[in-house]
Amino acid sequence: MKPGFAKSSVILLGLVGLVCLPLAAQSSEWLFESAESLDAWLLEADTTAAKPTLWYVQDGAMHLKTEKGATVWLRKPLQGNVRIHFRSAILQDGCPYDRLSDMNCFWMASDPQHPADLFARSAHRNGEFPRYYELDMYYLGYGGNRNTTTRFRRYHASAEAVTDPARRPAILTEYTDSAHLLLPNHWYENVIEVNNGRVRYFVDGELLVDYEDPEPLRGGHFGLRTTWAHAAWKDIRVEPIRVNRRYIEPADTDYPGVHDPVVARCDGRYYLFSTGYGISVWSSADAHTWHREKPALDPIPQWAMDAVPGYRGHTWAPDISYRNGKYYLYYSCSTFGKNNSCIGVATNRTLDPSSPDFKWEDQGMVVRSIPGRDQWNAIDPNVFEDEDGTLWMVFGSFWQGIKLVQLDADGCRLAQPEKWYSLCQRPRLVNLPDTPLQQRRTAVEPGNGAVEAPFLFRRDGWYYLFCSYDLCCRGSESTYKVVVGRSKDLTGPYFDRDGVSLLQDGGTVVVAGNDRYPGVGHSATVSFDGVDYLYFHGYDMHHNGQSRLLVRSIHWSDDGWPSVEL
Repeated sequence: MKPGFAKSSVILLGLVGLVCLPLAAQSSEWLFESAESLDAWLLEADTTAAKPTLWYVQDGAMHLKTEKGATVWLRKPLQGNVRIHFRSAILQDGCPYDRLSDMNCFWMASDPQHPADLFARSAHRNGEFPRYYELDMYYLGYGGNRNTTTRFRRYHASAEAVTDPARRPAILTEYTDSAHLLLPNHWYENVIEVNNGRVRYFVDGELLVDYEDPEPLRGGHFGLRTTWAHAAWKDIRVEPIRVNRRYIEPADTDYPGVHDPVVARCDGRYYLFSTGYGISVWSSADAHTWHREKPALDPIPQWAMDAVPGYRGHTWAPDISYRNGKYYLYYSCSTFGKNNSCIGVATNRTLDPSSPDFKWEDQGMVVRSIPGRDQWNAIDPNVFEDEDGTLWMVFGSFWQGIKLVQLDADGCRLAQPEKWYSLCQRPRLVNLPDTPLQQRRTAVEPGNGAVEAPFLFRRDGWYYLFCSYDLCCRGSESTYKVVVGRSKDLTGPYFDRDGVSLLQDGGTVVVAGNDRYPGVGHSATVSFDGVDYLYFHGYDMHHNGQSRLLVRSIHWSDDGWPSVEL
């Protein structure tokens, strides 16, 4: 059914102007629960658009098609500690409004010029995004700027910020990797929590924002927004957070949403580290039911934000190891598709947050890569201690593949003089450098040599190098797989089961995708109680292609090659 015809409630804002509709009756269970009606909402949209803005309900979802900016506000203000649930999508169906960008929302919004009535200046805002800088509120833009960034800000009402970008609020959290940008026609699960000054935002089960507001907003309106797109929302509901404590931990789970997992055991308890803001941390008594802990990096190291433009705390691909009475947590600071990257390390005497000895202490940068200088990418570290106690770090993603470098005795800096080795590389095709400009671009492009996530493991006199080939982070379109090669020498060369070098695109498949998990990878190989396990993530089609933790025991063939049953 086309918008604008029977049984579709449609507003053509470009033709009829601003529409304000009364508040609908509320559910007794929720502060608000959406129904198949626009009655509870108010629309602000840019009336200068050449094409009309379409606002309607169809098949249980609220749709907004707009050429320019438009915001839909919940008429009823929120107050106190609340949890907001909703599903959202940017739809592409061949209509003139199709653009994959800007799945945005505001919450706890108020206008200091009219504290009792956010809508007193609706006509003044006219749906124009810069005018919203005049409000106090929280904002998250998922896939903004033509689907190049996902950002969180806390707005402090400023009329000057409307015209002066230097006065605009700081970006508090930002993601630029493809795993945190929009997929077309994908329904995202969103949960926002506002609780005693702590603001958290989850998307598809992953914590994207965890912000302690020194001047918390304790009331205001909730709004949904897009720009030049077809956005849709459904299953919208708001509930109070009734437990009045500073931190509200999510329920334990046996199937956490993670990327790039690695695990260690401390005092009989398992600790899982994965990609996330400040590094996501989970703990478990049995390695089955996992409990979310606070992020490891708090605060985010300033040196990393200074060194890597665009890095604001979303930290990739950690690695954990224990030696000299300390746990060493290595981590990656980067932005998607660039090799301006750093690997850092933090240390702790224990992994138990309840211990008086628990404190993560950042030790700074271990290694960095610089575009144009380095044909490798300083992310995805794994640190390995050889039999003689020498420490090595293997790392890399795309570009010219996987590198091995010796560390100093403490494992926090490179050994001097530096010792480097190449372990794995795939064909890297980029545009032919016909001009000096193209040559410079080629020097900083990743190409399509899709290899990353190296992990070293020693067994029966062999060194095994596990890597992930092909593409991650694309949900149902992911093609990730885990491959392996082995060598008698740590520094290589590594060969697959057929005798092909990993420097020549070799690799024996350990585990690959299937119908349920089209892509699986970024693995860690660990041993607990005499059993070898592969920890990795997979994109689960039973959960809308979300990335989930997978743990499988490793089968070793008679001739010493590993494999995993998915």
